Amino acid sequence: MKSTLDPGQKRRALVNAVESEGLPYRGVDPAGTSAGCFACNQKLERSTMPRVRNVRDMWCRICRRIRERDANAGINILIRTIQALIIDATGQSGHQTVKLDPILRLLNGAIANPSVTRQQKIMFSDILRLLEGRSADTD
Repeated sequence: MKSTLDPGQKRRALVNAVESEGLPYRGVDPAGTSAGCFACNQKLERSTMPRVRNVRDMWCRICRRIRERDANAGINILIRTIQALIIDATGQSGHQTVKLDPILRLLNGAIANPSVTRQQKIMFSDILRLLEGRSADTD
């Protein structure tokens, strides 16, 4: 079924739904998120491997892994969002690139923190599994 909402209405509905659950909303620019590997941040290339014929699969020379373009972009958007939330929460200014490993350590620390609610721990665990490639087919 086609939505009758314009993009601005869709965005407001999303923000309202997220905030009504008590979760922070932080929009990020999705530009270029499918071009860089989520693990090492290097530019991805179209795969020339004979066994990979899907135009949506990209090759990372550094990681030596095939990345599905949309899954890679989704993880990069998630990393940008986590980065923005961390910068907002700590009051840091300016643009800083947060790599995957420090984010994984932050998530593990949050999961182990006794003051974090059960719902937050579940959310952080789901994000951690996604970033590690355990709950989504990212490779």
